[in-house]
Amino acid sequence: MPAIGGLTAANGVVKIAGGEYTKIYEQTAEVYNRAYKGKGTPFGSRGFEIPTETSGVFTHGFPTDGGPLPAGESVQTIRPVVYATRYMHAVQITGASMEELSKAVNRKDFSYIDSWTSLNLDNVVESAHKMFNIYLNGTGNGRLGTVSAGAASTTQTFSNNDNTRYLRRGMRIQIWDPTFTTLRGTAKITSDPQVGATTVTLDTSITSTTGDFMTIAGGPNRPPVGLQHIIDDGTLSSVFFQNTSRTTVPKYCGQIINANNTSLSMTTLRKILGAKIFPAMGTLKRGDYEIWSHDGQWSQISSLGWTLKRYDGASKSIDLGYTTLEWEGIPWVTEVDQPKDQVKFINWGSIQKFVTKDWGWDETGGDIWNRIPSTTAGSNFNDQFEAYYDCISNLGCPDPRVNGAIIALVVPAGW
Repeated sequence: MPAIGGLTAANGVVKIAGGEYTKIYEQTAEVYNRAYKGKGTPFGSRGFEIPTETSGVFTHGFPTDGGPLPAGESVQTIRPVVYATRYMHAVQITGASMEELSKAVNRKDFSYIDSWTSLNLDNVVESAHKMFNIYLNGTGNGRLGTVSAGAASTTQTFSNNDNTRYLRRGMRIQIWDPTFTTLRGTAKITSDPQVGATTVTLDTSITSTTGDFMTIAGGPNRPPVGLQHIIDDGTLSSVFFQNTSRTTVPKYCGQIINANNTSLSMTTLRKILGAKIFPAMGTLKRGDYEIWSHDGQWSQISSLGWTLKRYDGASKSIDLGYTTLEWEGIPWVTEVDQPKDQVKFINWGSIQKFVTKDWGWDETGGDIWNRIPSTTAGSNFNDQFEAYYDCISNLGCPDPRVNGAIIALVVPAGW
């Protein structure tokens, strides 16, 4: 079996006669780019407290002459906490490939790239941000797919909302029951899922049940808080957000409209603004908001004959870095990793990045490269090296009620 990240894998960049080096897979990470701008708020491993006032003093009355006075209350407060989560991305290549395809010895007539090592390190950074983008669009439970047809097989099938768009070749995954109490099995994805595919092939057969969740190995309930947890009322994820129960403190809920499997309409869009966000906030500043969805939901609105005017400005003086559409003067961003059945109204000023360790290579041992120990008698190490790119951080939101979402929408045909 060829060594991981060795000369066999690097064969594609060694020249015979060819053109420009090309990647043929999607790596956009728009939510990551939007949410992870700036350094963020530093905090320790014990968490970051957000002291919050939930209710003012509204006790009053109209006492009569000599009558009883109204009984008073006080301001009510809570103390939500943001906790850090550690994300790590790994890469492994061989010593021979590092030396033979290095910048020091490479010639442009020999290789399409300057350095196999640099190519892999750069890709890890890009791929880590892509996977982080996927998790930031989620609920925080780590689900990367939902089994649509249980089977005892190396081939597993997933529902259309997620299909296999969050899955990649080489991932070591696990399949769990939806409560994450029963592990169905662990395996490695050996196929390379194409756009719109609903199946993946594994190196080990797993007996799954319809409705099961697929996660990265060791991933259940470990990823950072995603938009589907920040903008929620307990419908999509846990009722606990930032260590606070949204059942006990309803004002800590996002503004949610459950479409109950109906199509997106102008009426529903107006309702999330006028009947949800406006009453919660007492005012509605459209300039504070962006609408985020999968392109399928935008196609639903455009099919109703709504304006296709492009919005090319910046939101709150921040250059988004990509073209946005507009609805009622609010920029509408279509994002490939968004859930296909939701539309979100996001006030990004309310969403903060909290950081214990910012993105970087793990140099705990003094170098980013770690030799792989050998299991062969008479040898201590293999000619293989592994490196880890990680961060310790999370998203938080001091005031979730300013954000809204329309959920459980019909996914338009063909999307």
